[in-house]
Amino acid sequence: MDNSNREILEIDVLFVGAGPASLAGAIHLSNLFKKSNIEASIAIIEKGSEVGAHSLSGAVVDPRTLNELFPNMKNEDFPFEFPVNKEYMYYLSKNRKISIPYIPPQMSHHGCYITSIGKLTRWLEKKCEERGVDIFPGFSGSELIYNDDTVIGVRTGDRGIDKNGNKKSNFEPGVDIHAKLTLLGEGSRGSLTKGLISKFDLMKGKNPQNWAIGVKELWQLPEKRLPDGYVAHTLGFPLGHNLFGGGWIYTMKNNILDLGVMVGLDYKDSTIDPHHELQLLKTHPWMKKLLDGAEILAYGSKSLPEGGLFSIPRLFVNGAVLIGDSAGFLNGQRLKGIHLAMKSGMLASDMAIEAFKKSDFSSNTLSEYEENFKNSWAYKELYKSRNFH
Repeated sequence: MDNSNREILEIDVLFVGAGPASLAGAIHLSNLFKKSNIEASIAIIEKGSEVGAHSLSGAVVDPRTLNELFPNMKNEDFPFEFPVNKEYMYYLSKNRKISIPYIPPQMSHHGCYITSIGKLTRWLEKKCEERGVDIFPGFSGSELIYNDDTVIGVRTGDRGIDKNGNKKSNFEPGVDIHAKLTLLGEGSRGSLTKGLISKFDLMKGKNPQNWAIGVKELWQLPEKRLPDGYVAHTLGFPLGHNLFGGGWIYTMKNNILDLGVMVGLDYKDSTIDPHHELQLLKTHPWMKKLLDGAEILAYGSKSLPEGGLFSIPRLFVNGAVLIGDSAGFLNGQRLKGIHLAMKSGMLASDMAIEAFKKSDFSSNTLSEYEENFKNSWAYKELYKSRNFH
């Protein structure tokens, strides 16, 4: 390891990635430190230029974890777009739309809220800052720092490097952030997480993870074309019957329409392109009518860990734990992961407070996180959908 000119920053707890899992975990841990009169520093590093930069637009969120995290607030106080008021499931042929009369209860979004993830993460960022949590956007974790078999922190990426890896005149070496406990909430397929899982064989005895990709676009409609709180999921066209996945539509504030497709990455035809499938979806007469005169605002995509309960790796090693999508906390049957990601951050924080009380950050104490998970409603929810995919 090249340690030349590297600044070392000593903190107590480091979260990697400022997504819902890390932000909720940091808020909960800060509250627990305060209750226990423990003086400890919490920091979050985020590779995006700002919190929410890598959190694209809409999702339908189960408010359960937010209710636990902010017991004195009502659902109306959270930065949601609309409650889910009208919910539909359609089977699409190339030119027709057939309404499916019955939505299975486990796929129902009753009691959930349409949400901009960007807005939600920026709101959670403010709640973190109110509690004295330090957030450093624009800092990516390039590698984990080890002392023997213990994670002792994260090295951030060097800046001022050209495309060939050579130092430019504005070169700045990364910083070594040393922490007693590191929580990896990098989202799915994070590079530090992949390295950690591989180094400690954390998938041993688990099912391989199943991946899907969600491709999404935001459109500005000229006027209101669907009611507030409208959610529709589609089957059939364009994916057909051989591809796992489907489409979705949500309405958001200011006449913004959120549409996308989710495609399982276990397809056998190598010519499949999920982005192209979304373009095909927009050729459907119903979609054409919805988007007539509309203007595209943003687009993006995200990988999703769809394997469920049996594909969650061992969640801890000496000095570090996995939270959120990094660990596979997603319910593929409900197409929901945000409430589970946030709950995983809170469950890890419940363990962290015990680690600080004992001054023990080895696997002996960190394994309590897995026990907390097994005794939680998050485990029960994932158990119900364990064989879905």
